[in-house]
Amino acid sequence: MNKTLKPAIVVLLVILAVGAMTLFSGSGGGKEIIPWRTDLAVARAEAARTHRNVLIDFTASWCGPCQNMRRGAWSDPAVAAALGNVIPVQIDVDQHGDIAQEFGVNGIPNLVLLDEKGAVLKTNVGFMSPGEFIAWLGR
Repeated sequence: MNKTLKPAIVVLLVILAVGAMTLFSGSGGGKEIIPWRTDLAVARAEAARTHRNVLIDFTASWCGPCQNMRRGAWSDPAVAAALGNVIPVQIDVDQHGDIAQEFGVNGIPNLVLLDEKGAVLKTNVGFMSPGEFIAWLGR
């Protein structure tokens, strides 16, 4: 290989590596930044006390679209900001089938927005991008 091409190839490989890391890390690096609660009763009490809505995210570790939500919407700073006045609760349907049944969950991801008194304001079943989620939330 030509000695003058070696430095150019090394620089090109570094640029490609940095670009790939940026591309695959996405917003927030795929790490959730939402301060999820896991106890719905505690979240409901907090909502009543603070006059805030509750967002329930029914999910499971084996659910592909749920994991896409984790890497997408739940890792997006704009989504975290939109949830600033909402109490987020994540419920694993395998661990809390009774709660899932109480809300009629038959597909996941399943989002339920409750008012401070526990009344269902709206629901959504299926994956949502960060923009779609923010629009759905109404923020």
